[in-house]
Amino acid sequence: MCSSDLKHALFENSWNGHGTTPMIEVDLSTGAKRTITIRGDGVRGTYSRPSGNAMLLSSESDTPGGGPGSYINKLERVDLTGNTQSTLPTDQLDGAGKYNGYFLQTPDGSQLVLGADKGMVVMGNDGVVARQLPMPAPSSSCKPVRWWTSSEILATCVAPGRVDMGMELWQVPVAGQTPTRLIAPDTTQVIGYQNAWKVPSGTFLENVPGCGGDGLLYRLGSDTKTTRVTVPGVDPGKTVRVVGVTGHELLLKTSGNCGARTKVLRIYDPAANTATVLPGPPGTVERAILYPTS
Repeated sequence: MCSSDLKHALFENSWNGHGTTPMIEVDLSTGAKRTITIRGDGVRGTYSRPSGNAMLLSSESDTPGGGPGSYINKLERVDLTGNTQSTLPTDQLDGAGKYNGYFLQTPDGSQLVLGADKGMVVMGNDGVVARQLPMPAPSSSCKPVRWWTSSEILATCVAPGRVDMGMELWQVPVAGQTPTRLIAPDTTQVIGYQNAWKVPSGTFLENVPGCGGDGLLYRLGSDTKTTRVTVPGVDPGKTVRVVGVTGHELLLKTSGNCGARTKVLRIYDPAANTATVLPGPPGTVERAILYPTS
């Protein structure tokens, strides 16, 4: 994630399971790096909006006496050295249940959209829930993914106990209006879409079918059904992950399946159906951020 002054980028390091997570901040003008050690495992973070003078960090920790695999998700605002400024309440989000570890900020930084066990809520910086968003079913667990328009977010939702049905993508107005399903329900269609991007030539979706890191690219048709995309120069059996959108093109990270080490960045122009490999040593692209925006 880039800072608001476009001078720094923030990367999460790998889960280490030791109660702390290193966050790496890179100075984009000099390449200098510094490590910020954050308490907690599985930390995901971003600079706070609009000034970027702090960070919002989501982390997991074991629930005392909760047994194996039992954990709680925590959301904190910390300064740029890692010191906690405030901890937001996440245990019970009104009727939405517990925070599930996923959040988005509004562009002005005044509110957050939090994913929960039973939908999503809009919360102010003071920790007060403004409203619960009307998700497709009261029992749906939802994760805010990204801003879809200036007033809607893209979210993935799945009903508890129905993981076999996969994730569904929804367009959700943050003001509280009725959400809209992005893809038509159809049992013959691929399930498990995780994200979507819009470019002038169409809407593209990422599906993660297995191995945790695999990804496939699909195009959304006018009938709201999807078709698989074959990227030129990429074997159909390879993994395709979308880094983001730049103008009318997609930045892709491609590799072999199930943890293959060779990972390549490509710029894909869907209108022309061309793909260009970006220069650089193979096997070193683990994470990428579009600059200045993603």
